[in-house]
Amino acid sequence: MAAGARLNGWLSATLDVTAAWTTFQVEGEARRSSFRFGNPFVTLQAALVAGRGRSIHAGLGAAPPLTTFPGTIPANTEVEYNYAVASAARGFADPWMWAPNAIPIALLLRSRAELLARVVIGAELDPAVLVSVNSTPSRLAIVAAAHAGLRLGPVTPGLRVQMLAQSAPLAGRNFSQWSAALYAHAELEAVFVRAQGVVNVDAPFGLAGQRGATVWGASLGGGILL
Repeated sequence: MAAGARLNGWLSATLDVTAAWTTFQVEGEARRSSFRFGNPFVTLQAALVAGRGRSIHAGLGAAPPLTTFPGTIPANTEVEYNYAVASAARGFADPWMWAPNAIPIALLLRSRAELLARVVIGAELDPAVLVSVNSTPSRLAIVAAAHAGLRLGPVTPGLRVQMLAQSAPLAGRNFSQWSAALYAHAELEAVFVRAQGVVNVDAPFGLAGQRGATVWGASLGGGILL
């Protein structure tokens, strides 16, 4: 769930709140499940360039460390699976919302342009530091993404490619993850709807990773401009 407010002609604030429920079963054991809240992410963003089909935004975001582990081994296993799947199912978009035991602070850079009246392109670059709140070392991370779409009336289908890299392993000896997503964004006056299907591409959670470890995700969302 997300909400935003325009503070003036060039400055806006946003809040993102998320939760995940996962279930899994180990052979020979009873099914286990976990429900957890992610880190609520608050941002302050400024429009550096706006108009003529082009925009550039810069902002700063941070979150309190609500994504933690209970402390017992069985419960920690369930929660660790929850956090990993919640992140991987979105192609590690906004990964700091599921960064455990850390205060994430991210610089947000966004650009978007409309070309030839129908082609929409954009790019994002989000360097971040995840300040540890326990004995685990703090780490650096960066998310880079690019997307392109074709405006067909009120609907814009497109492709988004994203990469997350960090100074600590995501899983095993893998420090990064690539993902790709097909999306469709529809706008009708003040209402918008967005559908997306995402797949991780390389190891540790992608098609080129360990057999059976590929994580796919699908999402459907919408909102209204007040």
